[in-house]
Amino acid sequence: MEETQVLHELHKLSQIESEETLNQMLCTLWSTRKTGLPLSDKSHFQSLLHLPSPSHLDPVLACLRSLVRKCAHQNLARDDLLRLFPRDLPIQLQTNLVSALQRNRDRWKEDVSHVIPQLKGTINFAPSLLWPRQEQDFDAVAVPAVVPDVGPSGVNSCFQCDAVGASDNLVKQR
Repeated sequence: MEETQVLHELHKLSQIESEETLNQMLCTLWSTRKTGLPLSDKSHFQSLLHLPSPSHLDPVLACLRSLVRKCAHQNLARDDLLRLFPRDLPIQLQTNLVSALQRNRDRWKEDVSHVIPQLKGTINFAPSLLWPRQEQDFDAVAVPAVVPDVGPSGVNSCFQCDAVGASDNLVKQR
């Protein structure tokens, strides 16, 4: 689904008139980003939005999570956020969304900043093997490439046939 189509899911939030309710939804989505949203919260959000089934809720949640991630990882000003919204989104909903996203942005950025240093020490593979990311905020440590153990036949030893001399491989070397 294209991002502009996903953002049209924001229209379903028109049922929420309170900025505080919208803020609670965003905070709940942030706090459950690693574990997933519990069924009780899903049904609560579904009833808040007057949606007929959970399958109608999932695209709305995906859209909100996308906005939250953008706020947590990018420096989006008010105008940047407004440009993300569909043009025909009601003004009151735009105002409430921007306010709720900006209210929580610093906390989300702080949470993300605590995760990145933890990841720095755990990266023990060649950075070229990572997916390219434009918004990477940390310098990956260069690690020498792994050289495969190639046997006399030119094939990686883990793929060679063990039929001949297999018992030699079972002897523990010291």
